[in-house]
Amino acid sequence: MKIVKLYLNKIEQTSLTFIEGFGIENDKKASTSKGKDKQIILCDTDEFKVYKETSEGLCAKRFFPHIATKDLDYKTLKPGTKLQIGSAEIEILDLKKRCFPECVFVQNKTVCNIKFNCAFAKVTKSGSIEVK
Repeated sequence: MKIVKLYLNKIEQTSLTFIEGFGIENDKKASTSKGKDKQIILCDTDEFKVYKETSEGLCAKRFFPHIATKDLDYKTLKPGTKLQIGSAEIEILDLKKRCFPECVFVQNKTVCNIKFNCAFAKVTKSGSIEVK
């Protein structure tokens, strides 16, 4: 797996600091999700780019991963899988993004490409990661 881009509060970053049991340092959503499991969002960089550039789906404006990856097969990941990323460790919790009734894809009874190309995780070991 290669880290292609990092985001914090929808702004591209060169590095992120992960805090065990909390999420990402300075993440606006970390304080509201403290104690919740889904602290980190990973997404395939190619799927994310295509979705952002071409989609009219609800999440095209709202969804941003913390980590955009390349060469990580989301179809083979399973909940409980631990990944070492930089000096941090995360544990995969869920592999499908939730859909919303107001989304055009749901209304048209279709599915966007992001739904199955992202993962949600929690921080199991504090550390930092950077784009190389």
